[in-house]
Amino acid sequence: MSLMENVNDSRNKVYIVECQDYSRVEEKLSELIDLMGGIEKFIKPGQQVALKPNLLSAADPEKAVTTHPSIIAATGRILKKVTDKIIIAESPGSGYNYDQKTLEKTYRICGMKDAADKAGIELNFDS
Repeated sequence: MSLMENVNDSRNKVYIVECQDYSRVEEKLSELIDLMGGIEKFIKPGQQVALKPNLLSAADPEKAVTTHPSIIAATGRILKKVTDKIIIAESPGSGYNYDQKTLEKTYRICGMKDAADKAGIELNFDS
């Protein structure tokens, strides 16, 4: 296959949906997933899913160090339409003790505790 044939292949699409602020994340994320064929294209009913929010450090969400908790909460709620086996799983970046106490603090400060509560999903504390 030549490079040009690959570029024209329908499997190589890029989807973009504008989202002006975090208050519309779930609406826009749903729109984006629908454009790609729906959540069921990626997740099967009852499948176990781990959300990894890239918690580099225990930083306030507005500092944009980690994935914003509204994106994780919205993703969790969208996934719950297909499965209830969803967990936020992460380990803090280097320089942190990897234990439950550190995870609890990092999840809380980064907004993942609230995101999990809002979406009705679990936080991983397996260290």
